[in-house]
Amino acid sequence: MTPTSHRCEIAGLEYSYLTWGEQDSPPLLLVHGGLDHAAAWAPIAEALAIERRVIAVDLRGHGDSAHVPGGDYSLSAYIADLAVFIDRVCGGRVDIVSHSMGARISLLLAGARPHCVSRLVAMEGMEGGRLAALVGPAADARMEAWLARRELGRNTSEVERIAAWLDERDALFDVRPRVYPSVDQVVERLLRDGDKRLTREQAMYLAQTGTRVRPDGGLEWKFDPLVRQQIFIQPSKTLREYYRRITCPVLHIYGAQSWAYPPVADDLAAFSNVAVNVIENAGHWVHLNRAEAVVARILDFMKTKQAAEAAMGEVT
Repeated sequence: MTPTSHRCEIAGLEYSYLTWGEQDSPPLLLVHGGLDHAAAWAPIAEALAIERRVIAVDLRGHGDSAHVPGGDYSLSAYIADLAVFIDRVCGGRVDIVSHSMGARISLLLAGARPHCVSRLVAMEGMEGGRLAALVGPAADARMEAWLARRELGRNTSEVERIAAWLDERDALFDVRPRVYPSVDQVVERLLRDGDKRLTREQAMYLAQTGTRVRPDGGLEWKFDPLVRQQIFIQPSKTLREYYRRITCPVLHIYGAQSWAYPPVADDLAAFSNVAVNVIENAGHWVHLNRAEAVVARILDFMKTKQAAEAAMGEVT
């Protein structure tokens, strides 16, 4: 099923998004994770589009959406853009399926504006306990370094995180995209990342849809290099204030072999209607590693009586 490409403007930025399915079918919004892109949802989108109009958005600085002058890729900017996108493109309150950073953004939006979201699937969007360490010869060194920095950041104060963010920010403006001589080189880079657990066919698809050709003939990832420097300033107790305000049913999905442990009991207790599903033989990219299992769980969740009643009710 070939998606249809669309453009719109939000906050002065040109946004790109893809749609699958019939125009008059109920909308379902897909929100990708960091350094990812809308087209990566294709295996999930095609299965869900049998009964829904599936809409996958490229977040600011990702995919074919515009890069931000000055590099504002804060959570608040993402959340504000998503709220506008839901109103303008989805027609208001909508079901959401989201992954990683996109799941975190969707959870925070559902807490700040409960009327925006009717049902929410959040894949790998919360981190419980400590972050798992990647082990084994396939471990990706950059991912291990990122996890170590993320773990350290969780144990520091907000002012310390802001200070570290300011120290790193200036250097990042000198960062240039990595250039690959061929799509095969991009594929090999993806396959070396053990946590992704991709097949060669999946890696080839992501390499083809997630990169652009430079004037010199080389390939570079579509995402803005500055999106790598994100700031997560909300401590867990503050995040729970968002979770307590969420009125829609929420399904958390995790890969059993992912670096991100499922949420702890104190976090789950903040939700009024929540379920957790851990899928075996899957890493952080659980929707690619076990697409059929994830689709089956999403469809089951979307059709539950509780979810249907909540979606039809009035939310204040």
